[in-house]
Amino acid sequence: MKRMTVKTVYDVIVIGAGPAGCTAAKTAAQGGLNVLLLEKRTVPREKSCSGFLIQKSVQFVAGHFGDMPADVFCTPEVTGGFILTNEEGREFRFENPGRNIWRDRFDEWLTAKAAEAGAVVSDKTEVCLVQNNEAENAVDVHIKNGGVMRAEYAIVCEGTAGSLKEKVLKTKTEHVITHQIYCRGTIGSDPRFFYADLRPDFSNYDAWVNMKDDFIIIGTAVPETAEEKQNIQPFLEKWTAHLAAGCGLKIDEIVKEERWLMPRIRGPPTDLYAGRILFAGEAAGFLNPMGEGISGAFITGKAAAEAVQTALEDGLSEADGAGSLYEKTADPEKQYMRRQWNLLSGMTRRFLL
Repeated sequence: MKRMTVKTVYDVIVIGAGPAGCTAAKTAAQGGLNVLLLEKRTVPREKSCSGFLIQKSVQFVAGHFGDMPADVFCTPEVTGGFILTNEEGREFRFENPGRNIWRDRFDEWLTAKAAEAGAVVSDKTEVCLVQNNEAENAVDVHIKNGGVMRAEYAIVCEGTAGSLKEKVLKTKTEHVITHQIYCRGTIGSDPRFFYADLRPDFSNYDAWVNMKDDFIIIGTAVPETAEEKQNIQPFLEKWTAHLAAGCGLKIDEIVKEERWLMPRIRGPPTDLYAGRILFAGEAAGFLNPMGEGISGAFITGKAAAEAVQTALEDGLSEADGAGSLYEKTADPEKQYMRRQWNLLSGMTRRFLL
């Protein structure tokens, strides 16, 4: 993507060009704000993600971004939902027709939509620190190459593996390591569904399988500790053997392997802002217990941008400004996440609040 000229002062700087960041940037730009959207990697970029858009996300995209282009979809294009097997081997089926997309193409399209709305987009720009500048009533955004940019507000949407929120709040996030393989072969499971299994033989977090185009994607996850890291490959081997025995999995070739980090989810999100720095999407903890976060990313990205716009237009003080307004408007999504936790806690001990 072409690098844009970077100005020194913006109304809002949005960090991360995923669903939350692109939504925040597009919303703010459409509201007349001077917006900079920063992405540390080159767009398009890969993200380890199922790419299953639930109906809630499909409806949001249609209303806020428009019709998705054909090249973002993969087969089966229409998904059926989610099937969970708990620790005791009991199966729960959640019907939720949605769409199956490739995240790199999808996020590239979202980024282009933010740019069309007027946001300045700068990829290959890594942020190493975000600080409230109380003397200037602003936020300073420090770039890895040594530059500093200033804005009235910043919206951090860097996803689950970022460290900016930890630095701002001086906290430490527990992480889970995911390991998945892209295979070609055959399997007897319904390709429209995402399957997750909580049995301890296959993971001490969860194991999964889903299909995209001609790929069978098989994965497992463990907490990011020295003790548990060594279990990830044996877990994957046991899970693959189980799928072969129970679902007729036959692997012809393994095309690629990938590892990723996600937070070890402990409950609904809590800290949504610090001064003039707002957190949205997965960076704020908007993930349901099984890791679906795209729907929450869209909703909170929009809510954060609208809060900033209102604060700037109405001249609200920091105490009554964008952060507290955002916390109020994002509360329905927090309650939705809590209901998700309550639902799953009735099916598995792993997600008891």
